Amino acid sequence: MTEVINDILECDRKIYMAITGGGTRAISELLERGGASSVFMGARVPYSIEDLSDFIGSVGPDEKCCSINMADRLCQAAMYTAFSNNCEEDKIVGLGCTASLTKLRKGVDEREGRVNQAFIQVSSKYKIAETHIVFHNNDKYHTLSRRDQEDMLSTLILSALADFVNPSKKYVYSHHQSNPYVKVQSQSHKLDF
Repeated sequence: MTEVINDILECDRKIYMAITGGGTRAISELLERGGASSVFMGARVPYSIEDLSDFIGSVGPDEKCCSINMADRLCQAAMYTAFSNNCEEDKIVGLGCTASLTKLRKGVDEREGRVNQAFIQVSSKYKIAETHIVFHNNDKYHTLSRRDQEDMLSTLILSALADFVNPSKKYVYSHHQSNPYVKVQSQSHKLDF
């Protein structure tokens, strides 16, 4: 993880993150290293529906909070926040992540049909990258805990961010390609004007 964070901290960008539903350890992982203030502008964790609506605008009654659309809205709000703080537009990188992680704990059952998943979008003025993660409990002797999923998601958030600011690296796939409990799909494209 040190190499991933170093790649982020050595980039010539200004990063703002918005994360909800899980993966917030990515923020503390990044801030635990010296020099983070040179690239990290801030983060927002809009966890309640009221705070989410305050940050991105209203959330429709049928809108899914864990979707690529919500990751996009979080990412765009993060970029707008950075821009509002007088950051140079060409240097802004926004990250939005929304997750639906396991609720398995003593006395609480998982909702039937619930998919433990996350969506990450990283954007700049010129490029967008999207990642979809699905967590699997595919072994009857091992169930991923909330902490397991949080740890994996935080690593994937930082990996997606590092891949974005240093496209020659492929951290997302190298860290999770052999993990039987996680399926990752990622794509990126340049924006045409």
